[in-house]
Amino acid sequence: LWKEQLAQPPLYQLLANLPLPLALLHGEEDRYTDPADLPLVAQARQATGAPAPAIKLLPGLGHVLSPPKDRCGEASFGPLAPEAREWLGRYLQEPYPSSPKP
Repeated sequence: LWKEQLAQPPLYQLLANLPLPLALLHGEEDRYTDPADLPLVAQARQATGAPAPAIKLLPGLGHVLSPPKDRCGEASFGPLAPEAREWLGRYLQEPYPSSPKP
């Protein structure tokens, strides 16, 4: 199974061709996915003419947009932090950007 997963194109390439609005929320304390990869998605989408993604780095949050550690110091995997819910709610109320005409 892992060989099939490694044979897949990088996620930023898959996201480049989606003709949909794209929001990328990322916790700055994410230890699993590097926030430095976010510009790769924007660059790949720009190359295909897809709408630019909305990118938001959320300070103090981890991989699943919750505090990176719980009260006991263990890795936290939820619930979604209020600031992530609020940003996503505002994003979903924005009008859909038009794609450039080919």
